[in-house]
Amino acid sequence: MLKSGFTSLIVFLFISPVQASPTSADFARCTASATLDLDHCIKVNGIGSSDTCWKQSKQHFDTCKKNIFWRYSRQYQQKKIKAAREREKRMQQQPSQQKQP
Repeated sequence: MLKSGFTSLIVFLFISPVQASPTSADFARCTASATLDLDHCIKVNGIGSSDTCWKQSKQHFDTCKKNIFWRYSRQYQQKKIKAAREREKRMQQQPSQQKQP
């Protein structure tokens, strides 16, 4: 009984997809980019436009953050796997097509 339960657990762990989560390191690039955007905007447009620059910088940060969550999503991972399989199929078909006159 214990052995079959353990076997079921091992099978479940290998079959179930593993979902990773973003870490703070993933968002460091977003923070750095938003900071550079803010600094550049204020330098170009002057300190009086800091509110506009802040909104723009925040929007860029939010878009970056959204993209990171998308890259960790199951749908994104499935698309990557599907694309890799399609590339593999095309590569396997190319040699057979090249041999034909």
